[in-house]
This record gives sequence, C-alpha cells and structure tokens, in this order.
Amino acid sequence: MTLENNLWRVVRAKLSPFGELARVENRLAAGTPDVCLVVRARASEPARTAWLELKALPAWPKRARSPVVAPHLTLEQVLWLERWDAAGGRAGLLAQVAQTYLLLDPPAVRAWHGGGLARIDLLELARYHQRALFPTTEVLRWATAT
Repeated sequence: MTLENNLWRVVRAKLSPFGELARVENRLAAGTPDVCLVVRARASEPARTAWLELKALPAWPKRARSPVVAPHLTLEQVLWLERWDAAGGRAGLLAQVAQTYLLLDPPAVRAWHGGGLARIDLLELARYHQRALFPTTEVLRWATAT
C-alpha cells in the first residue's frame, strides 16, 4: 500500500464521522483533487464542499535547507486548486511528511510546486501543521469557513 493510500485511510477514518467523503479518480479532468468532502459547521447551517489533494512523503530531507520535494505534485493540480479557490470554493492540499501533517492553501501549494521548499519555509507557508496527531478540528474549520 502506498503512503498516499495510507493517508487516505487516515483522512477517511478521521473526517467521515463529520460528513461525506469521496475519493476521486478522474482521468478525464487533469488535476482534479483526490478527495471531495462535504461537511456542516453546525446542523442549522448549509453544508460546505471542500476539495483536498493528498500528498505523502516518507521523510523530511536530512539537511534543514534541502528542498522538500513533492514529486507527484503537478502543475495541473496546482491550477485546479487555484481555479476552484478563485471561484469562491474551498480547495487545498493535505500533506503528510514523515509524522507531520500540513494543510496548505493554493498559494502555498503554488510555492511548493516545482523546486520544493525548505522545511522551515514549507511549515511557515502551511495554514496549519501538526506532528503525530491528525488535525481533524483544523481541517473541519478550514472546510467550513466562509
């Protein structure tokens, strides 16, 4: 099983009690994110839809200033997230690097694409990062924010 499949299993286990999740495999529309999530902030409020691209890396680089490269982060994925965000939707990237979870908005995803970023820069650009514990509350807040 791949690291990304393991991340999907964690995402599904942690977030499915709060809404509906669908794993998306779309070969026709390049860049479509991996997960569509529908959640409610409160029962009286309308549901919100969010899209998450998942990326999982086995380890941080050994040197602090070495770039953290997401080898399968494509320009099509970056553009999709940016378009959805620009249209007023919620779209981002949830990454797991070693034991650390990171939630990135489209501008941070754009910065990460290509050459990669040093660990400190990636952590600084992340909307949220946490070691060891999956950031369920933070992902739900992000997904339901207006």
